[in-house]
Amino acid sequence: MPFNVYDKNKKYLGFIQCAYPQYSNVFMAANTDVKLNEKDLHINTVKSELASFLGCKSILGKINEPRLNKSIDNIIAKEFGKFKNNTYEELLKLVYLRILRDEDNFHYKKIEKSQINSYFLVDISNAVIENDSIIIDEEIEDISNEKIGNDIPMIAKITEYPRIQIDSMLSGQGLLLGADLEDLVGRTHIHRTKLKIKSGNFTSNLDLPVELYLKKGDTIQIYIHNRVIKRIFCDGIIYEF
Repeated sequence: MPFNVYDKNKKYLGFIQCAYPQYSNVFMAANTDVKLNEKDLHINTVKSELASFLGCKSILGKINEPRLNKSIDNIIAKEFGKFKNNTYEELLKLVYLRILRDEDNFHYKKIEKSQINSYFLVDISNAVIENDSIIIDEEIEDISNEKIGNDIPMIAKITEYPRIQIDSMLSGQGLLLGADLEDLVGRTHIHRTKLKIKSGNFTSNLDLPVELYLKKGDTIQIYIHNRVIKRIFCDGIIYEF
């Protein structure tokens, strides 16, 4: 099995469910009451799948243990050095997360949508692993039951003041003192909103080609489909793209 996730107060938050695009160390976790257990994925199954992906099986399907261990050690040394003192099973699961993340639409455990409240992000490099669980130094806010349709949003908080920018053919000139937006008439211009957001323990920038009426401290729901943001919901307003 992958990892259950807890906050710094040891409150259960959910479990790692799938990869997050672009960042090899970041994963999406399902905020749910459902917990992973040993029956979800036995450690021997993890070893067998890793051996297949890493080319450490014979023609007859037998695992080449020395070759597998060497491959695992190389991945740990390269990407997860801070966890080198963790248990062998925890290291196996870390490598499993890393290798299987490249599989499209792969979920480490599938549960009914109705059992998932939302998604949040876990940056492995900024987490602690103890007793087969991931601990993040954060508290995750519970979201209201007000969601859009049957889709499950990723929850994030805006951590800095949003910047609304107007890009035009003469971008960078600014507006003359005493001028107004009428001076932009006739220019090709685009409204753009730049946000710094934090989901779980991962902070990132979000640059959207629309004007969003959001403020620092807002909690937003981000709806993603096929790695594309389709809508954002906050404070009773739906922004669709």
